[in-house]
Amino acid sequence: MSDKEEQSDREEDKVVQEEAEKEELNNNNLFDDDEDELSDLDEDQFQDINEDNVGLPISTDVFQKVQRHKRAKDDSEPAAPKKRKERTRTARRSEAAGDDGKPARKRQPKKAEEGGKPRNDYESLDPDARRLRELEDKLDAALKPQKKRKKVDEDDIEQMQDERIVRVRDQMREAAMRDAEAIKDGLPAVHKLKMLPEVRSILQKHSLYDSILDNNMLESVRLWLEPLPDASLPSYSIQKEMFAALEELPIKTTHLRESGVGKVVLFYQQSRKPEVSIKHIAEKLVGDWSRPIISRNKKRNLVVR
Repeated sequence: MSDKEEQSDREEDKVVQEEAEKEELNNNNLFDDDEDELSDLDEDQFQDINEDNVGLPISTDVFQKVQRHKRAKDDSEPAAPKKRKERTRTARRSEAAGDDGKPARKRQPKKAEEGGKPRNDYESLDPDARRLRELEDKLDAALKPQKKRKKVDEDDIEQMQDERIVRVRDQMREAAMRDAEAIKDGLPAVHKLKMLPEVRSILQKHSLYDSILDNNMLESVRLWLEPLPDASLPSYSIQKEMFAALEELPIKTTHLRESGVGKVVLFYQQSRKPEVSIKHIAEKLVGDWSRPIISRNKKRNLVVR
C-alpha cells in the first residue's frame, strides 16, 4: 500500500473518531439539559418493561445512563421528609383497645386523696388548706344535682284527704255546739260563719266527694242546718252553701241513713221560714232521694202479691 493511501485511511479514522466524540458530547449535554425531567423518573418504571411488548428495542446504554444519573441525583440531594400518615378512626380505636381486643376502660376518678385519706379529713391540714378544702366541699355540695322527690302514691293521697276531712268535720261539729251555747247565753252565733270559707272550699272540690261521704261529713252539714235553740234558722249564707253542696254530692240511701241529713232537708221543705230558693232545692232533693226508696217499695209490694 502506498504512503498516500495510508495517510488517507488515518485521516478517515480520525474524522470518524472525532464524530463519535462529538456525538457522545451531545448526548451528555442532552442529559444535563433534561436533568429536571429525568429526576422525575423512577427505576421501578423500567423493571417491568419487556422488549417484546414494545414496538422498538430499548438501548442498553441509554438505560444504564439513566440509572447512573438517577443514583447520582439521589446521592447529591438530601432525602425529603416522609409525610406523616393520618390515623383513621379505626386505627385509633384499635390502638385504644387492649391486648384482648376489647376497648380500654376509662380511668375512674379517685374518691379519696392520695395516701388513702378522705376529703373531709381536715385534721391533718394546716388552717389555710383546711379553709380551702371546706369551701370546695361546700361548692361541690351546692352544685350537686338534687334528688327527685319521691312520688306520693294514691294510698298516701287518700289518707291525707281523709285526715283533712275528719279534721274539718270535727271543727264543724264544735262550731255548731259553740253557736248553740252562744244563743243560750244571749250572744251572737258567729263560729260557723268564721269557718264557712274553709268548709266551702272543701265542699266545692269534686275530688273530695268520696272522702266527704265515706267519713260522714254529712253529719256536720246536718248540724249546721238544724234550727238553733231559739228556733231560728242559721244565716242564709250557711243555708245557701250547704244546700248547694247537697245538690252536687252523689248521696245514696246509706249516706242518708248514717248522717240523718234527710230529716233536716225534709224540715226545710215543710217549714215556712226558709227562703223560696232554699225551699225549691229542698223539694228537689227530697224527690231525688225518695225516688229510689219508693221504687224499691213498689217492687217489694209486687213480689208480695
